[in-house]
Amino acid sequence: MLPDDTLAINSGDGPWQDRAGILEGARQFAASGGKLVRLEFPRTEIRRYGQTAIIYTTYLFELESAKGERQTSSGRATEVFVLRDGKWVNPGWHMDSGQ
Repeated sequence: MLPDDTLAINSGDGPWQDRAGILEGARQFAASGGKLVRLEFPRTEIRRYGQTAIIYTTYLFELESAKGERQTSSGRATEVFVLRDGKWVNPGWHMDSGQ
């Protein structure tokens, strides 16, 4: 679902990530023993414009470290999906804390 031209802006002031950075971060998280233990989207609206769909949402997720420590994050996100070659792909998103 993540095409080569993916660009993500995650909440916080870290660097924007391309596809390679996103996948590497996921690998590191999995290798550390971390787990996603909760994922919610309390409000979601979708707008479709031809072969592009934009998702506006609020989110909440909780991560658990290998040591059992939990961290909860929440905020707002905008995601873009594009229909390419008959498949929906996700070339980018922007997340913020909502504050």
